[in-house]
Amino acid sequence: MKLLYFLLLPLLLAAQPKDSLPVKAFTFTRAHYKNFVIDKTGLVFAVTAGDSLIIWDIKEGSYSVEKGIAAVAKHASGNTVSVTTKGQIHFKGRVLDSVINAGSIRNLFMYKDMPVVITSRGVYYDGSRYYPEDQKALQEMTVRTQGKRHFLTGSLQYLDANGKLWFCYDRGEFGGGIAFFDLNTRKFTAADNLYFMYDDKYEDDESRNRNPGDAVLFAEFPEYVKITETDTLYKFPYDLYINHMKGIAEDGEGNFLLSESLMHFFLDGNITLLEKSIYDGFYKINRLKGLIGYETLTNDLGIHKITTEYIGPTAYNPFDNHFYYYGSDGFFRISKENEKYKKELLFKPSLMWDYGMPHAVGAQMNVTKFEFIAPGEVIFLTTNSGIGYYNGKQITYYR
Repeated sequence: MKLLYFLLLPLLLAAQPKDSLPVKAFTFTRAHYKNFVIDKTGLVFAVTAGDSLIIWDIKEGSYSVEKGIAAVAKHASGNTVSVTTKGQIHFKGRVLDSVINAGSIRNLFMYKDMPVVITSRGVYYDGSRYYPEDQKALQEMTVRTQGKRHFLTGSLQYLDANGKLWFCYDRGEFGGGIAFFDLNTRKFTAADNLYFMYDDKYEDDESRNRNPGDAVLFAEFPEYVKITETDTLYKFPYDLYINHMKGIAEDGEGNFLLSESLMHFFLDGNITLLEKSIYDGFYKINRLKGLIGYETLTNDLGIHKITTEYIGPTAYNPFDNHFYYYGSDGFFRISKENEKYKKELLFKPSLMWDYGMPHAVGAQMNVTKFEFIAPGEVIFLTTNSGIGYYNGKQITYYR
């Protein structure tokens, strides 16, 4: 029975019940989108998989199209910045900058009013192109084929408030990792954990501890750990242990909500809260395991909690100061009550799932990004239905 459940699980994910909410759809372009931003007027600037920019007026249901746009970002002024497939950066109808030897444009961010362009040849920022030199970052972020190294941009990129550009790598059953480019120091680094650092340090020592516990690791690397009366704090970004990142969100106080999920024979996932401490650069790593949907199964080996919810992107809602996440059970609001975290369903759309991820593992998440534009209003990006808009009463899709 247990085996049958997991064989049928992908079908159960696809065959979700119909929306209990009213649904409208504007279907004109039938485009598949890879990203969107919302400008100060409420227009949705969505970039298609075919490198066109479709500007949606979600109030009117009208749109316009601009060809040859590879990525779009939001300027501090609330206006949008775009980069063409040829590397020209446009802002307010003029060419702001041009990326030399751009290669393939993958993403665009803005930091201190300057564009940050992620390309297949590295990161372009402030007139220069940067490529990883740190050995661990080089191993994480590049692959060697036919005698040449190629820059890997990963499955998810995120720019935080401190100017750290996150590159997240999901390799399915083979794991993954996180690397960073610091726009202030112009340096690449990769997330590491104390166990592997210990193993690397004593690799040639046959007498080394083969199973070092926390006490050994903390004594070996005291600069990366702080023990307080109530918590164990880690220097960012050590000991994150996140391999299949699906979402990164940051609140106004420097806390992060990270999500990961994997479907490979079984469902697995985590929602992790990085809580900023009073010590500069140190965080409490809080795994919010109790939030993820699960079933309890009993067999000859005992009682097991089996994960049933596939976790997707996260977002911070500045209108109610709460983190949210999307999973196969819907959109959820996370709150804390009596020192415990709980979740509350906002709404659950009915969406079709894709199968066959690049590493041939599991299903492709059907919502890849969402953002709040008002206290109860959400714009979300789907893989098959276009741009979704939830106004608190109904869902409208634009495609």
